[in-house]
Amino acid sequence: MVEHRGEVDALRTRVEEALRGIGETEGRIEVIETRRKVVDDVHRKTNVIVHLLEDVRVNLEMVSEQKAVIDHVVENVATLDETLRAAQSTQRSLRVERELAERIERGIKSLRTKIGSTAPTDDDDPTDN
Repeated sequence: MVEHRGEVDALRTRVEEALRGIGETEGRIEVIETRRKVVDDVHRKTNVIVHLLEDVRVNLEMVSEQKAVIDHVVENVATLDETLRAAQSTQRSLRVERELAERIERGIKSLRTKIGSTAPTDDDDPTDN
C-alpha cells in the first residue's frame, strides 16, 4: 500500500500539474478568443470602411459625370447668351433702320404734298401761249 501511496501521490501531483496546465491553457484560450473577437470586429469594420469607400468612389464618378454635363450646359448657356446679345443688337439696328425708313417715307410724303400743292395747273402752263 505504501508503494501505491507513492504512486498515487505522484499521480496526484501529475493530475494537479495537468489541471494547472489546463487552467493556464483555458486562460490563454480566453485571451486568444478575446483577441479573435477584436480581430473579427476590426475585420467587420474594415469591410464597412471598404464598402463606404467604394460608395464614395461611385458617388465621385457620378459627380464627375454630372459636372461634365453641367460644364456642357454652361457652355451652351454662354453660347446662347452670345447669340441672344447678337440678336438683341440686330433687333436694335433693325428698329433704328425702320425708324429711319419711316422718317424718310414721311419726308418723301411731305415733299410730294408740297410739290403737289405748288405744281403748275393747266391755266398756268407757259407752253399754251
